[in-house]
Order: sequence, then C-alpha cells, then structure tokens
Amino acid sequence: MDSGFLRMDAALLKRSMNLSVAEGSLATIMGTLTSGVFLTGFALEMGATRLQIGVLSALPVCANLVQLGGAYLLERRGECKNLCLMTTVISRLLWLPIFLVPFLFAKSGPFPIWVMIAAFATGSFLSSIGGVAWLLWIKDLIPKQQRVSFMGRRHLFNTGLSLVAGMVAAIGLDWAKQSGQSSLGFLSVFGAAMLCGLIGMPLLGAIPAPGAAHPHQASFRQLFSDPLRNRDFRTLLGFYGVWNMGLQLAQPFFAVYMLQKMHLSFGCITALATMSSVLGMLTTSFWTRLCDRFGTKPIVLIATIADLMTTIAWVFVMPQWFGLLVLIHCSGLFSAPLAMGPNNILLRLAPEKNAAFYLAIFNSIIGTAAAVAAIVGGLIATIFMNWSMSLGPVEIGGLKLVFILSAVVRLLSLPLLARVVEPDAGSVSQMIRVLRFRQTPAIPAIVNEKQAA
Repeated sequence: MDSGFLRMDAALLKRSMNLSVAEGSLATIMGTLTSGVFLTGFALEMGATRLQIGVLSALPVCANLVQLGGAYLLERRGECKNLCLMTTVISRLLWLPIFLVPFLFAKSGPFPIWVMIAAFATGSFLSSIGGVAWLLWIKDLIPKQQRVSFMGRRHLFNTGLSLVAGMVAAIGLDWAKQSGQSSLGFLSVFGAAMLCGLIGMPLLGAIPAPGAAHPHQASFRQLFSDPLRNRDFRTLLGFYGVWNMGLQLAQPFFAVYMLQKMHLSFGCITALATMSSVLGMLTTSFWTRLCDRFGTKPIVLIATIADLMTTIAWVFVMPQWFGLLVLIHCSGLFSAPLAMGPNNILLRLAPEKNAAFYLAIFNSIIGTAAAVAAIVGGLIATIFMNWSMSLGPVEIGGLKLVFILSAVVRLLSLPLLARVVEPDAGSVSQMIRVLRFRQTPAIPAIVNEKQAA
C-alpha cells in the first residue's frame, strides 16, 4: 500500500479525489479552448505560416525537456505540491499577454506571432514542470489499486465539460467571424479559458499533500541514469517515442486541412470533435474495467491499431466526402486508452524512489520526439504546399503527404508495443478468450428457453 495513502483516512482520500476531478475538469476546459482548432484558427487569423503552426504545436511537448530540472528539484527537496501550484498558476496567467497580442501589436507584420509564440513557450515550460509534479503528487496520494478507476472517472468528467465548452466557444467564434469581429471572439474565448484555469487553482490548493518524501542526496547524473538502466522502461520509451512522432507529424494539420481545404466552420469542426468526445465518454467506463482486469497494454494495442486506421482514412478525405470525416471522428471510441495508457503503465513501472525522474525522462524524450515531428510536418507541408498528384479520385497534396508519413511511422511503432512489459498485464488473445468464455454459458440457456416455449 502506498505510503501517501497511509497518511489519510478514506473520507479525506475521497474528498481529495473529488477535488482533483473538479479541478481537472476546469483545467481541461482551459486546455480545450487554448489548443486544437482554436489555437490554430487564432494563429491563421494572425497570418501564421504552416511552419509557425508546427512550432506552436511542438512547444507543449518540447517543453517537457524542462521536466528534468523539475524532477531534480522534486527529488532533492522531497515535495511536489508547492512546485505544482506555483508553476501552474503562472502558466495560466501567461495567457493574458497571448490573447492581447492582436490588440497590442496590430498591423506589426510577423512580430505579434513571434511574441505569442514566446509567451506560449514560457507558459508551456512552466505547465510541463507542474505536470510532472502533479503526477508524482497523485502517485503518492492515491493507492495503486484505485488509480486506474480514478483516472477513468477524471477523464470522463474532463471530456464531458470540455466538449460543452468547446461547442459553445465554436458557435461564438463563428458568430464573431460573421460579424467581422474575429479578434474579439478569440479574446472572449481565451479570456474564459484563463478564468476557468484560475478558478481551479483554489481547488488544486485544497488537495492535501500526503507528506514529503525523503529527499535524495544522489547526483543529477545518478538520478538520470537509473531509469535508463531499466530495460522495461527503455522499451516503453521506444514505443511511445515512435508512436508520438507519428502522431505529431499530422495532428496539428488536421484542423488546418478542415479550415483551409474543406472550408468548414469552427462550429462544424467542433461538432465533429464533440461527437468524438461523446463516444469517448460512453466507452470510458468499459475500457477502465478492461484495464483493471487485463492491464493497460492490451487495451492500448487495440486503440493504437484503430488510431492507425483513422490516420490512413484521412488520406482519402476530400471536400465532397464529408461522410468519411464523420466516420473518422468515430475513433473517439478509442480515445480513453490512448489518453490514459502512458500514465497508467508508467506509474506501474516507476518505483517509489526516483519516480520523478522516471516521469520526467519519459515526458522529455517523448516530448522532444513529438516536437521534432511537428516541426518536420510543418516543413513538409510548407515545401510541398503547391505540389499535388492524383490517385484516382483522391488528390494527394502537401498536407496529405504529411498524413501518409504519419501513418507509416505509427505502423512502425506496433512491433515496439509488442515488447512493452507491464506488470501483471494480460494479452489481447487472453482478454478475448475470457470475454468469449463469459458469453458462452448464456447461449445454451437462451436456446433451452426457446425450446421450452
């Protein structure tokens, strides 16, 4: 049993988890309104190039590099709550200069975009440090046997509130665009996002710290090298490094394609995302139960294959084939395993000692790979912007070339996933056998009832 859990009774633990769920919902609303199609649309409105959009998308994951410094502070000082609170509140306040940029530097050429990128980068660095501190805080706070169900419940609430906020924001932006007030629309959306983030801070501060761990006196080099000696950890790094490279090659440009090539409105794009999120909400408890019983790895394998198929489908999306876009967004059925998988497996692999460096090294290496991929994707999309070729009814251009490359890299990650070791996890075949066996006894009973009738 976790040492953090021993320091509090069941009632306090339940209250702490409820506070975390509430704060997580507000933080997710802020993340939804300051990323994805909203951030992309804001950047395009300011005249950003595809390369600059790639840089913006790369920054949050590239910022994970600074987690190594945060992890060293955590291991040396033995506490995480104060560091999490300090870095998180500053990162959320930094959105104030970001959404005021169009008003402060109107008609100043590319300068406002780089000011926004600089502020966004600083906020991302601080948020990244706060993220590893929060994850270590949760590891100490919540017993191991309750973590999967807690993460599932948190993900469910986060998704529900964020999709409502996203839909309202999209409708507001479309109305502002039609009224010729796009800048004011983005100001309102980002202002509401920052407000949600700041409201969540008192909730985060009310969650108790289970007690400071004993600080380590080991050197940075030793703390850094210990996780890399762990073979299972290196294997996990290999899979998620390659998979996230494939993911970030294309992820920033799906919204660009829908806005520029398909000429969809913010409302339409957000409606598709909402549908995907609703499907994810409906299946979260199902995936959580399977993870509790069979482990996270087999569930991640299923979700990863589905994600690969979705990326391939993007290659065939054309402006006149809107129905395929709807089908692609049904991949939300598999969003929960993809979102919760890395943390679930990593928290099971990380030891009680030096856990912060396990988390920081993982996020730093994965983040660097993803950041490089996002920038490379932006370069490819820019270089091949005016290039196109036809394969039957399908037209392949610069963005489609990025989607194809993304699918290839994700395909290469699957053999690496097979080598990932998760303690006490089953296999996909074992899971299927058990589920089939559970259904088999019900069949004769139904047959007998029909014969009796």
